[in-house]
Amino acid sequence: MSAGTFNGPNGRIQVAPGSKFYPGTIFMGFDLAAWLDEQLREEALQCAPHERSGHERRQLADRREP
Repeated sequence: MSAGTFNGPNGRIQVAPGSKFYPGTIFMGFDLAAWLDEQLREEALQCAPHERSGHERRQLADRREP
């Protein structure tokens, strides 16, 4: 893949190509993998929510719970 830069909860984050992040590993003061998973879940809930069934929306919402 390629290098990436984005805004995380603690400021700007730059990652090198080939970087791997696993849930439970702290990177720049927070669990980057878990945070990215949460961002994707939130984005999925916002993208075409009318196309999902109530059951699918509940499943996605349940995954946001800690």
